[in-house]
Amino acid sequence: MTVVANLLVEGVPVLIGDTVITSSDPSAVSITVPTIKTLPPLRRPITGFCRKVYIIEKRLAVAWTGSLLKAVQLIPSLRKHIKKHGMAEGELQAFLSSYQFPVQGGGVLRLVGWIAEREPRPFWWSTEYPGEIVYDEHDIEGSGTAFFVNPSFQDTVSKVRV
Repeated sequence: MTVVANLLVEGVPVLIGDTVITSSDPSAVSITVPTIKTLPPLRRPITGFCRKVYIIEKRLAVAWTGSLLKAVQLIPSLRKHIKKHGMAEGELQAFLSSYQFPVQGGGVLRLVGWIAEREPRPFWWSTEYPGEIVYDEHDIEGSGTAFFVNPSFQDTVSKVRV
């Protein structure tokens, strides 16, 4: 179950992402999760963990969901591109719309993020529509989206002491 989100919380841009990697391979078996003794029944087994939220540059942060194979290719290349060409919405658009993955396969990759050229703006991008970046109010992506927006989960979150 993956959840990544770009949200505005009390006027502050927030980027959220989990660390879980799951598999659709029917023969895959879940690995031990250090924060829970026994896993509940899962639709897909947990096969690993990795970081899914990245600060690319002080005015650009992204979180990914979907293809690990594509993410490990795109994120370092995006960082190099922005370092070389500068951070601007046009540069992000140019990079994402023309990026060619050196290693093919792996399914769909989706990014959500925040870009702050003038004011912070949330955005969404997918390999399904590589020429299009959608700027909107917020995005929640991943196989765990339905759980994340479920009222019972929201009720649990509202009871968390901060």
